[in-house]
Amino acid sequence: MTFKAYADQTSTYLVSGGRYDNLLANFQEKSEPAIGLGIDVTLIAQMLERSGPRDQAKPTLVFCQLADWPTFAKRYGGILPTRPVWPTVW
Repeated sequence: MTFKAYADQTSTYLVSGGRYDNLLANFQEKSEPAIGLGIDVTLIAQMLERSGPRDQAKPTLVFCQLADWPTFAKRYGGILPTRPVWPTVW
């Protein structure tokens, strides 16, 4: 089983994944159930750049390493806060 996620702004997929139950059997004796997915972060960033400024009332979620936050905040100035906002519930 595989899946792909699309957006109206592009003809290619943003997320792709599926089940990989037999994949581990190639590397170990015991086969185990597995799933996985990949997210095209570069394509999502390009879509954001092309879309221009967004309504500030709508939240924007960005997942990145803490060390990369200043780069994202600078690139998308006015869209993202200048510092990361951490949720209070983990």
